[in-house]
Amino acid sequence: MQRVWGLPAGVWMALLAALAAGALYESVTFYPEHWSMDLYHPWGIPLAHRAFGDASNPYADTARYGAFIDSVARASKSGALIWVSDFWQWRNPRGIIEPTGTPFYYAVQAWVPANFEQVHLLYTLACFCAVMLAVFLLARLREAPMLPALCIVALVIHDYNPFIQDVRVGNVNSVQLLVLVAMIAAAHQRLYERHVWADRAFLAVLAVFLLFKPNTIFIVAALAAHYLVARGARRFAIGTAVAIPAVLVAAAFGACYFGSPGVWLDWLRYTQGANGGTLVYSLVKGNTALPVMLAERAGAYGPAGYSVLLGAAFGVALLVCASSLGRETGRVVPAFRAWFADPWVAASIGALAMFIASPLMWPHYFVFALIPLAWLARPEKPLDAAVACAILSYALFSRLTLGPLVMGDMGRLAYSVMFFSWVPLLPVALVRLARIARDVPAPPRTA
Repeated sequence: MQRVWGLPAGVWMALLAALAAGALYESVTFYPEHWSMDLYHPWGIPLAHRAFGDASNPYADTARYGAFIDSVARASKSGALIWVSDFWQWRNPRGIIEPTGTPFYYAVQAWVPANFEQVHLLYTLACFCAVMLAVFLLARLREAPMLPALCIVALVIHDYNPFIQDVRVGNVNSVQLLVLVAMIAAAHQRLYERHVWADRAFLAVLAVFLLFKPNTIFIVAALAAHYLVARGARRFAIGTAVAIPAVLVAAAFGACYFGSPGVWLDWLRYTQGANGGTLVYSLVKGNTALPVMLAERAGAYGPAGYSVLLGAAFGVALLVCASSLGRETGRVVPAFRAWFADPWVAASIGALAMFIASPLMWPHYFVFALIPLAWLARPEKPLDAAVACAILSYALFSRLTLGPLVMGDMGRLAYSVMFFSWVPLLPVALVRLARIARDVPAPPRTA
């Protein structure tokens, strides 16, 4: 460990100063060029809802909401807001907006100012603060000293393309990353063993977090499985009993905001295709989901079918790793227990499942790849193949790799690199899981 972090403090300070200066320069320089199209919904929907003052909702009244928000944008002097409005008009002329967020998601953000420029600044600062804290926690979990941890933070905010995309489009994946890393850190420190409130709240936090934005369902499910393994069925049942009313309260909050519990059904119908809605966007619209690519290029099954097939294939791969290539089936259950007993391993498995089987993967969703990246990058084994593949994957995600491709008019190649940047993590993660399974004592054979 000391070999990796053993550079003199002066070297780390100089490196930190250079990285921080570069990150600050890039952030300030490119701030006016942020697209921020994803801010249009949390900014505009509460604004329209306050104006309408009735039980209407954006899922059933997309045209009405869209027309109102567009009229406000057109009357604004904000160049950024006008550009965003133009974007949504171009993308979806019939409805203008695409309100895929849950009612709880919009209700929680109903406090945002009416001034779009203020909203833009607030969300940008929130994303920066969230990812900086999340990466710092990950580095400290890897036992990085303070200065190296800060250098890693500065490197990510300066160079990690999924984070840069998250900030530019105005999404909240960086905030989601912070919550997930905080849950991993809390479980890693066994906070639920020392405090009753943490024990009771663990599943409730995960459930409400999922209701806020369901795109992390694979990682949340993996962390819930960790809690089941770590705390047992009885405490899991108690935690579930606490989580259910928490979810009901959050759902009621969204329903009350829009004036009717039917808003949840309208949201579900919208995501299934009503009023022009969808959750499965095409590759042309920027979706980088593997099931969608297979559905559009192979065409034998739809995105849902390929999601099931890819998820099943990943499950089979995990079974093969757990059973020593099928030779020791008695190790399967102990191996899975060993994997999910570690919250970081569990979350990494969930993140890989997300990249493999999710039918919706925007480029900024790959900010969650930082979880398995940090898990595989073990400082105690700097020449390990897993570390090498983690470095390769990070390099593919890097702006230093993707930037020249885009600037060199090789956008198709840049898109392909971004699409598959996570792939080097998969084989070494499976090898790491197989090694963990191999070290688990096999149950005694019965005569």
